[in-house]
Amino acid sequence: MVGESEDGVTKLGTLRALAMATYLGTLLGCGGSGGGVVGETLTPGSVDLDVDPLVLRLSTEVVEMSFDPQDCEVLEGAVGGVGLRRLLRFDTRVRNLGALPLVIGDPAHPTPPIPADAFEFDPCHGHYHMRGFARYELRHTDGTLAAIGHKQSFCLIDTVPVVLGMPSLGFDCADQGLSPGWADTYDRGVPGQWIDVSGVAGGDYLLVVTVNPDGVVFEADDRRPDQVSVPLHVPDPSTSVAQLDDHADTPSGATKMPVPAGFQAQIRPADDPDWFRIHVEEGRTYVLRTELLTLGDSRLRVFLSDGVTPLGENDDVVPGVDRSSRVERLATTTEDWTIEVTGPGGATGTYRLHVE
Repeated sequence: MVGESEDGVTKLGTLRALAMATYLGTLLGCGGSGGGVVGETLTPGSVDLDVDPLVLRLSTEVVEMSFDPQDCEVLEGAVGGVGLRRLLRFDTRVRNLGALPLVIGDPAHPTPPIPADAFEFDPCHGHYHMRGFARYELRHTDGTLAAIGHKQSFCLIDTVPVVLGMPSLGFDCADQGLSPGWADTYDRGVPGQWIDVSGVAGGDYLLVVTVNPDGVVFEADDRRPDQVSVPLHVPDPSTSVAQLDDHADTPSGATKMPVPAGFQAQIRPADDPDWFRIHVEEGRTYVLRTELLTLGDSRLRVFLSDGVTPLGENDDVVPGVDRSSRVERLATTTEDWTIEVTGPGGATGTYRLHVE
């Protein structure tokens, strides 16, 4: 089974037990402060979420991207229409600065008190998301609303430590949660991680990001704000901004994907490469495959994080019959992999990249 060790016995339970033991030892040894975040201590006896304002402020950009009627972003309402759209993109980093872990579990059957209907399966992205976990708004400096983003859903997992010495409890998209002193970052390259500002007048605004707006996650002692506001300048619509492909053309800008997941993408124009990045765990086997939608042919290559050292590649699953691509590989080290998808022979169109 994908995501398990070779003998079919998952390591997750053992890893989590060891991590929890270390975590409890850390709390006992430091009086529950956790340390590592300047001027901060972990809120005792509670999950306590907030949004990292510095990451938000440093990551904002206004770009233009094109969308077709069949794109997930159009079907899901993440953009206001088809064609060329102007987007305010940014990173959202959600931190758990509470001393208790946020335990969600299997999104198909979440752990109480998370409501049973809190999640929905996204066929375009190939995994479950917590519905409407983040709300994005662009406001005038007087606080009135200028534009609103698609209410973003999340797959909550540990992606970056923010408090020194706090271990991850090993959460992933199949068993979700957020460990004390850890954060989940939704990169600005993730579909829907934006506000459509097409037609918005140039000027000074406030970007307002709210997490857990409906209180689906119980925070017994909510000391840290679930909402953050940062100032920014939106260029006039007549001002030229970068026109982006849907996914980066180089490994350095690769779109970060959770595991498991499926991202819809587009090869356009001919010879356009799409790059993605995933984090893999030692001892687990991963299947990476393309599902061809309007794209007639694909080629998939897997590399180490440098985008240079090859790990595997495939052009056609069945030459001349099935032109989709598939690579299966055992991770021998916990690390990042980068993935390149191209359209051989000048092929263009849409496809979905699945990581399982």
